[in-house]
Amino acid sequence: MELIQRVCEFSGKLEEMELTVTQEEVDVWVNLPANERPYVQDQFPNLSADERAFILTGSTPEIWNDMMEFLEEED
Repeated sequence: MELIQRVCEFSGKLEEMELTVTQEEVDVWVNLPANERPYVQDQFPNLSADERAFILTGSTPEIWNDMMEFLEEED
């Protein structure tokens, strides 16, 4: 397990999550041109959907839950 860091697209804050990939693997994938980047589920098939969402957006499950609660309150 390695502590991976990503900037959250929603808050702009640096977030961290322990994943079974390296920071270098994530950085290489993130920095590929979008049209050359494999799908996150193909590049990191061993990760859960929450972990792949973190790689994509920098958002932890807690951030997603907070956003969903906020949206539900607005309805």
